[in-house]
Amino acid sequence: MLGKRGLGWLGWHVRRRRRYRPAVLERLLEDLASHAPDQIAVTGDLTQIALEEEFLEAATWLARVGPPERVNAIPGNHDAYVVQSDRGWEHWADYLDSDPGAVGFRPIEKERFPSVRIRAGLGLVGVSTARPTAPLEATGTVGGAQLARLCETLDRLRAANLCRVVLIHHPPMAGVTHERRSLTDHRALGEVLKRHGADLVLHGHLHRTHVARLPGPDGDIPVVGVPSASHAGPSPKRRAGYHLYDIEKDGARWAIRHRARVWDPETGSFVAKGPAEGALLA
Repeated sequence: MLGKRGLGWLGWHVRRRRRYRPAVLERLLEDLASHAPDQIAVTGDLTQIALEEEFLEAATWLARVGPPERVNAIPGNHDAYVVQSDRGWEHWADYLDSDPGAVGFRPIEKERFPSVRIRAGLGLVGVSTARPTAPLEATGTVGGAQLARLCETLDRLRAANLCRVVLIHHPPMAGVTHERRSLTDHRALGEVLKRHGADLVLHGHLHRTHVARLPGPDGDIPVVGVPSASHAGPSPKRRAGYHLYDIEKDGARWAIRHRARVWDPETGSFVAKGPAEGALLA
């Protein structure tokens, strides 16, 4: 509990535990189940300071969300809080790893990331940006080796005519958060996406809904950030929420619609935000 873990523990007890509420998370799970999505993506930060007990509790929570065949997770910076935190990821291995259907889409099978899952026309690509950092920092890094594997993975999925959905914890662009919380190699990742393309990028980390676009080889790529799943603080922009996506083939392109469900403290439930049919992203 020395160093960064001690500061994180203090931050939780002084401020965060009053804003991130288990009861809100329970309501989210109920609301999510009522919509019965085909696949569920969890974009990191399942723990606070990456203690072994937290990893075990998060594994139990993931099992409640759904089986590994239906739930795809990636780690966040809190899940790599200190050196060797990634040992705890093994409790979630079935949710992090590629599945048998990804054979042939990953250039190096022994590497965990980028992970690939193939689901009914989708290629779900999990990118890890989780790295231990100094106290008061929460940056992420993809790394050159993972970026090289990502290039080949995106090309193979495109050749198979699959809708490529990239999952990443840190937002893949500059200017949306403080430098000490940003993705250190966002420019390199942006170049990969610009050359090799993707149909949708989903990220976490900001704890608010964030919609942007990055250039791709065939037009702009929609990039969407999701709020926390349990935040019940005073700021409406940061209230808990999750997103639903409707993805279908429309001629030579993929039509992607986006709907948000947000926590409403007055009713104690999650409600739709925006048009019921969803906003067309692509």
